[in-house]
Amino acid sequence: MVTNHSHSDTAALCISNTIMIQHSQHITFMDVVVFVASEKVVGWYSTGPKLRSVDLSIHELFRSYCAHPILVIIDVNPLTSPLEIPTLAYISIEASPNQMLTTRRQFQHLPSEIGAYEAEEVGVEHLLRNIKDNTESSLIEQIHSKMISLKSFTYRLYEIHTYLNHS
Repeated sequence: MVTNHSHSDTAALCISNTIMIQHSQHITFMDVVVFVASEKVVGWYSTGPKLRSVDLSIHELFRSYCAHPILVIIDVNPLTSPLEIPTLAYISIEASPNQMLTTRRQFQHLPSEIGAYEAEEVGVEHLLRNIKDNTESSLIEQIHSKMISLKSFTYRLYEIHTYLNHS
């Protein structure tokens, strides 16, 4: 992931305008990025759907471009609940002393979410109005959409409730 617009504070890193490059192209592209001041490497992604043994080696390669790269695994064929986003984010940390015999570093899950700026949301909504599925009526589509929204809302309320009861 390379971004030319990022906002970072102690709690979040917001990324937009990402650029995808093939792994085989990273050396040539990274040489170009060094000369472009507005671009910043923040990590890389994989289509997973899970962590692989080679991911730590690739992650180490990206540590030469940024101190703390982020690995995002994007599940392109999600079988999970429609309430969950099909991405998982990771950073690498030093392994515990008893794991040092097998590896120096290990992945740690990083909470993440996908969002959009209001202008982007408006643009996507406008484009989606023109896309219609002829196999379903608009009423069925609206009901289905509302059901998914309510399930998502219920799930988020449950997460908040659980968090507050364990705090």
